[in-house]
Amino acid sequence: EVLLEAGLTSEAVRLAERLVAAAPAANTLQRGDALLLAARALWAAGHNVEAAVRASAAADLFASDRRQPAEAVALYVRALAAPSRGSVRLIRRALRTLREQGWEDEALVAQVQLGRALLAAGRRSGAARQFEEVAEQALHDSVRRRLTVLLARALRAQHAHDGAADRQPDRHGVAL
Repeated sequence: EVLLEAGLTSEAVRLAERLVAAAPAANTLQRGDALLLAARALWAAGHNVEAAVRASAAADLFASDRRQPAEAVALYVRALAAPSRGSVRLIRRALRTLREQGWEDEALVAQVQLGRALLAAGRRSGAARQFEEVAEQALHDSVRRRLTVLLARALRAQHAHDGAADRQPDRHGVAL
């Protein structure tokens, strides 16, 4: 997690893959968490196919262990790594789960990603609502929260002024 937050994606991928290799197959709790971390690191590094595979494997383990919040997050990462027609639904589910679990900073990031998925699906007004809700948040607490709010404000302004919000922020969710 720390390596990802610091933007050290190559290092995060290497460490996460070592964790997956070291996690015993019988320990589904540890293995699922390692697979999810690997999926997030791979996605951040731009290895979308591998990220989607790892996220799907993690989601399967979480489902078998009845870890619904973790399953929703894994499906969310899969939706980011391999966008499909079902991405909006998966991201909405993850957003709801993150809020229910009290993970508000993660939920704000998911809400911006939901706006991006809605744009990709041609649902501009829905995307604008998502960006607006996040953009209205106060700039306090964590650096991640501040960056997410600032990104939402930029996307909101871009969408409102020239309709160019279809351009995607990079996979880290920070830059335009």
